[in-house]
Amino acid sequence: MLPWPDTPAAVPVAMSRQTRSGAVYSPISGLPAAGELIIAGRWDAEGLFQSAAAAQLASDFSVEPVEGASVVFRAPTPFSNDDLSPKIAGISNPLPFPQPQPPGTSRQSQPCSSGSKRRRSSKRQAAAQAKKELGRRTSKDTIKPSTLKKHGKLQRISAAMKVDELPHSRGGSWTGRRESKKAFGRPWTIDELRAQGFRVIPYKEGVNKVLIDADDRIFCGVFAPPGGDWPGVKAEGTDCLRAAQRHGLSSGTYSSRELDHRRGGFLAIPTGVSLGGGQKRPGNLFYNLRSRRIIAQSILRNKAISRIAGFQSSVFKFISPKLFRHYSRTLDPLFKSQPELVKNFDNSVFPCASFNCGPATVSLEHYDSNNLSFGLCALTPLGDFDYKAGGHLILFNLKVAFEFPPGSTAIIPSAAVKHGNTRIQPGEERMSVTQYAAGGLFRWAAYGFRSGKDLLSGRHGQLKRDRADKPEEVRWSEGLKLYSTAATLLADHASF
Repeated sequence: MLPWPDTPAAVPVAMSRQTRSGAVYSPISGLPAAGELIIAGRWDAEGLFQSAAAAQLASDFSVEPVEGASVVFRAPTPFSNDDLSPKIAGISNPLPFPQPQPPGTSRQSQPCSSGSKRRRSSKRQAAAQAKKELGRRTSKDTIKPSTLKKHGKLQRISAAMKVDELPHSRGGSWTGRRESKKAFGRPWTIDELRAQGFRVIPYKEGVNKVLIDADDRIFCGVFAPPGGDWPGVKAEGTDCLRAAQRHGLSSGTYSSRELDHRRGGFLAIPTGVSLGGGQKRPGNLFYNLRSRRIIAQSILRNKAISRIAGFQSSVFKFISPKLFRHYSRTLDPLFKSQPELVKNFDNSVFPCASFNCGPATVSLEHYDSNNLSFGLCALTPLGDFDYKAGGHLILFNLKVAFEFPPGSTAIIPSAAVKHGNTRIQPGEERMSVTQYAAGGLFRWAAYGFRSGKDLLSGRHGQLKRDRADKPEEVRWSEGLKLYSTAATLLADHASF
C-alpha cells in the first residue's frame, strides 16, 4: 500500500507480505480516503502511460516505488475504452469490463410503479435468472460427445509413482506445504537435466499428452494448440503482454527491480480474487497506482487473452471433470455470497491469474504452496523462442521435462509438484498466462463463508471446524479421488 505520510493509512514495513510472485503488499483492508489518492488526469491512451507517470511524479506527495497489489473488499472501478491502452487491450474492440451483479438482478430491470407490479417483476426476473443459471451450469459441466470422440485419444505417459506420495500439507490439507524462501533454485538447461537423468518428452503437433500415476490417475496434461485461428490468438496475446511490459517499464509504472524476484527475472502481474497472506476474507487484488490498474484491466479485456483463459479452463474440465465440478460448485456460491468480487473472465472457472510479461519468463523451481493442495493450475507460454532448446516445462518430482512451445497449455497440480522452466536462448522472448485458485477460498466456503476464527466463536464451532477440516490425510485423499483415471475419463464426463 502507498506510504501516505502522516495519515492513519500508512503501512509499517513490518506488516508487508508477499504474493505468489514475490511482490510485496499490505494485508490490511483499509484504504486512504478518496481525497488522499493520487489520481492522474484523463488517461491519454495514445501517449501510453507517460502522462499518468508525469502526473504522479508532479504530485505534492513524496511517493516511493510501490511493489505488488493490495487486497480490497469492494468491486474495482471499471475504466472506459478511452482509458485503456489500445496496444494492450486489443486493436479497437476490447471486451467489456465484467460488472459485479447481486444474485437475481438484471441490468435491464426498470423500477415498477406499484408494489404488486414490482413483486411480479421480481418473480419473473428470479425465474429467468434461475433458468439462465441452470443452462450455464449444465453447459459448463458438460463436454460434447463429439469433442470427447475427437480428443479422447491421449498419449499416456506413465509415472513410476503414486500421486498420494506427492508433498502436501498435513492436517486439513487446504493448501500446499510451505517451502523455505531459500528453496528457490536456479535456471536449468536441457542438457543439465538430461545429465541428471530427466526424461525429455518431445512435442508432436496435434498430440495431447497426459501423465498417469501407478493407480492409473490422470494428474498432469500438456495439450497442443487447438488449431484454427489459434496462431492469430497466440500472436495477439504475445503482443498484449509485450506491450504491457514495455509500457509499464518505460512509463515508470513498474521499476526494473520488479523484474527480479524469487520466481525469476520477469514482470509478473497477478489479478483476480484470492485469500491468504493475512486477508480476513476473500477480496479483489487491487493496485494502488492508477496506471497499474489500467495495465491489468487492459490485459483482462484483450480478446486473445480471454480466449487463452477459456481454453485453459476447457482443458482443465476435459482431463479432470470431477475436480472441475468441485471448483465450480465451490466458487460459484462464493461469488454470489460476495457480489463485490469480480471474475477475471466469464469463460473460466479459475478465480485468479498471473500475467508473466517477460521479457524472458523462465520460472525457477518452486511449489505454488498457497494454491489448493490437490488443485490444478493452468499454464500457457507465449512469445518467440526455440522450444526444443529452452522453455521446457520441468516437473522436478517426476524427473520429467516437456517440450513446451508457445500456445500450448499445461495443467499441473502446482501445489504438489515442484515445477519450473529451462533457460531460453539470448535474444529470445517468453511470456506466459497462468490461472489458479487459492486453497483459502475453498476453506472459507467449507467454513460456511466465514473465517476459522468466526466459526470457532459460534455454537459448536470446534466441532464444525473439525468436520470441515476432516482428519489428517482424509481431505488430501478425498481430493485425489476427484482425479479421473484413464479408464473412467469418458464415463466421468458422461455422468454429468
